[in-house]
Amino acid sequence: MVTEVSTGGTVMTGSTPYPIRAIAVDPNYGQVYLTVPDSNAVITVPLPPVPTS
Repeated sequence: MVTEVSTGGTVMTGSTPYPIRAIAVDPNYGQVYLTVPDSNAVITVPLPPVPTS
């Protein structure tokens, strides 16, 4: 689960077969980047849509 620190709301939830060491967000491209430590892989996930109301 990824939580917004300022509001305490859940941004996204999910599971991976490996531990995730770091998360980076690029809101301009709507992407979330997750790093997997053992393989030095970067997983790209589409950012969930933001509600407008």
